[in-house]
Amino acid sequence: MDWNKVDSNVERLPYLAQQLKKNTPRIKARPAKDEELFSFARQPDWKGQLTPDKLATVDALLQDYDACLSRIRACRVPLKEKKRKSDVERILYARGQEDTYDPDELYALFGSLPPEKVSALRQVIREQAWHLMDEDARERFLREWLPEPEFEDIYDLLTDFRFGGYRILGDIVCDMADENTGREKKRLFRESDSKAFTAMMRAFADKSASRSYRDAVTAKCLELLTAIVRPTLAVRYVIALGRRDLLWDLLPEYIEKNVLEVRDD
Repeated sequence: MDWNKVDSNVERLPYLAQQLKKNTPRIKARPAKDEELFSFARQPDWKGQLTPDKLATVDALLQDYDACLSRIRACRVPLKEKKRKSDVERILYARGQEDTYDPDELYALFGSLPPEKVSALRQVIREQAWHLMDEDARERFLREWLPEPEFEDIYDLLTDFRFGGYRILGDIVCDMADENTGREKKRLFRESDSKAFTAMMRAFADKSASRSYRDAVTAKCLELLTAIVRPTLAVRYVIALGRRDLLWDLLPEYIEKNVLEVRDD
């Protein structure tokens, strides 16, 4: 395309957008060095004066803090509806089976399966190329992976590949697997959580309705942090770990005691 011959500004938009992207340099963040902001950082060996065990403990606590806030945000997001259900309805309608099979009942049937079996079924459908199987292979597959008596009534439905019918099994299994994953993400407490993580999550679960989730978790994290190291020294540990972004959340009242004096010149 010779864009010099295009005189319509609307039609030139793709070209202008391309040129804008090509000629606009990306902004590179240049954060100030620690020694430019904090008085203790002027000492060359200030990081060497920190206790390694405490540094590792603080590092683990800050990671739990981030993970706790992340899980809470994930739990506050509503579960997505079954996005492939409309595809199942389309196939049934195209085959004139919309009155014979109820999509909600089909989803409820697969919802009775354990989550781990649904995940395994999703994987094996992809690995064994369900959509390329012949009729005999399809039935053998179903009898192997769905041998329960309640599934035998829909073998004919699942093995009918007319009008894209091969998609029905995959659509339902994928939707149920996604729903199980979303439900797992919404579990606040899990067995693999550390004690610090559980304590911060408990603070969120027990907070009052008027208090924000972030304030509750931050207060508990600060309590755990000050149990590891004194607040005045905690600033150094947080900065040594490269987490200056958390200072205003956890230690705002101790920042001024550690920053360099600001001068007009």
